[in-house]
Amino acid sequence: ADAAEACSAARELEAQRRETAAKARAERIKADAVARAARRWEEVQRRTTALEEEAELRARRAQSLAADLLEQQLARMRSWMAASEREWAATQARLELEVAKAEKLAAEHRVLPGEVSQRSEDCRHLAEATAAEAEARAEAARSTYAAWRSKQRGRIAEALLAHDGLQDLAARLSRGELLQEVMALPPLK
Repeated sequence: ADAAEACSAARELEAQRRETAAKARAERIKADAVARAARRWEEVQRRTTALEEEAELRARRAQSLAADLLEQQLARMRSWMAASEREWAATQARLELEVAKAEKLAAEHRVLPGEVSQRSEDCRHLAEATAAEAEARAEAARSTYAAWRSKQRGRIAEALLAHDGLQDLAARLSRGELLQEVMALPPLK
């Protein structure tokens, strides 16, 4: 009986030792799991912070790019408008000068035949030549003016296209498309 009790006591001690070892193993496993979860959480936090910083950098780049593009378009439009105004003033001045010359020449030659009766035939030929020259100059002035108008129409069309481009850029900014395009760029190294 003593041997059975000793055997039973030994088994009980072995069971207690195994239970203690199992509890210790369970505590280690639990501590490892908590440590892994903490490391994972730290990694998630680090990645989240890195993604937020990259997103902020891309947003700043997109804003800077958009501001630069807008400033370039505005500078081009200002330059185009100033050049158009200068060209318009120069064309008006040339047109007025040509019209004044043509009118003066026509007036002089209209009066001339009446004053010089003995040379009426010569004056008539001179007047016809002058009228043809005046008409040619007027036609040249009209052609110059038409060419200028055509050029202006082209510039106005370009300005409208530039304006449409600015509107499209603003629409893309407001819809967030430009930011998406910048976000699609490869990350900075």
